[in-house]
Amino acid sequence: MRQLLVPIAALVAPLAAEAAGKTASEAEHTRLAEEMRKLAQRNAWRGVEGSYARMLVIEKDGVVLTYDDHLLGAQAARALGDVTNVYDRLLRARSVKSTPEVTGWIADIEGSYSRVELARDLRYTGKIELTVDEMPFAPDQRAVIGAASQALATNGSYTGLLPFGGYSLSGKHFDVKQGGELVKVVLVPEGKSVDKAQTVARRDGLRADVGALYAMVGESSVDDSVQGQGFAGMGLRAGLGWELQVARPLGFVAQAGYHGLLFGEKGDPAAIAELGEVAAEPVTSRMSLFFVSGSLSIWPTDALSVQVGPSWAIGTAQTNGVSNGCVDATCSAVATYGADGSDAAGAQASIKSGGAVAGLFYGFGKTPGMKKSRSGISLQGGAQYDLARVYPWAQVAFAIAPSR
Repeated sequence: MRQLLVPIAALVAPLAAEAAGKTASEAEHTRLAEEMRKLAQRNAWRGVEGSYARMLVIEKDGVVLTYDDHLLGAQAARALGDVTNVYDRLLRARSVKSTPEVTGWIADIEGSYSRVELARDLRYTGKIELTVDEMPFAPDQRAVIGAASQALATNGSYTGLLPFGGYSLSGKHFDVKQGGELVKVVLVPEGKSVDKAQTVARRDGLRADVGALYAMVGESSVDDSVQGQGFAGMGLRAGLGWELQVARPLGFVAQAGYHGLLFGEKGDPAAIAELGEVAAEPVTSRMSLFFVSGSLSIWPTDALSVQVGPSWAIGTAQTNGVSNGCVDATCSAVATYGADGSDAAGAQASIKSGGAVAGLFYGFGKTPGMKKSRSGISLQGGAQYDLARVYPWAQVAFAIAPSR
């Protein structure tokens, strides 16, 4: 019987966890719905907008949003001047329950606006400017045109509603007419055709990684020279730079920063005593490098990227032990030192090295207070080589990367 219970429990546990998660999301939905209702009564529409946005997140957990949820979301969008979101949320409300209020509101919007997709090919380097033949009088329509202009200036694209009328996108004229037909306009360099893969919003922006470092230095590969022995330890690696999109899934990341081993091992004083006057005092292993790197960044999805490329680093290091047993000009202590005391004496040197870095980034969500930015976890690894030894390392970091 016990043998039967084990596989049954293994099957039931995930179902129970999923049910518990759904129950928690449904409870959160109930709380947010009540919060939205109270905020709407006080005309606190920014608060309503925030609650509706959180509802859209838990909707992914299987929570079904109601007619009232979408209607309050549409009212919040109207108060904030976002006609496109008003329209989209009204359509969602109508899909749940068709009422005269919603159908009449949708008809009013469709009587003044139509949907457009405005973008620029990434090869286009000219100025992006949206102009209107005749600015409408209605404040909400003027606000929509202003929002579209801002989106084009910031992201290079705009998808949403525009009031009926004539427009020009950097000199390229188009008309928005009644009838619901989608209008698509793409700016391309003169003499070039539209490349659909090149019309998406760019992914350019800040790239930063700050996290815990584990460094491990290998033995020397150079004969007949004095080299400190290998060591390992924990430390900090922090990089700051910029990522530039060069094609739809590809980018280039340039970074500079600090790479430091802070918590290495300390030499054993007892071993020093066996060496006599030729031995130095033991030291704690340390490494401080300043690096620059240039990596190719590949984005298979909007949340995931892979980076790989070369890096260069200079700095200093200290460790215990001399690998070839020579601690003075006469090498009088080769036998004793090399055999018994190589873990004790200190060695210091400067480092000039080249190497490579590879990493994986996964973004959990938007970075608060930063436009077109995503925060997440970065796993990185690499190695530096100074013609004497290899310095491999690995890092787990909090990271910020650009988003569309």
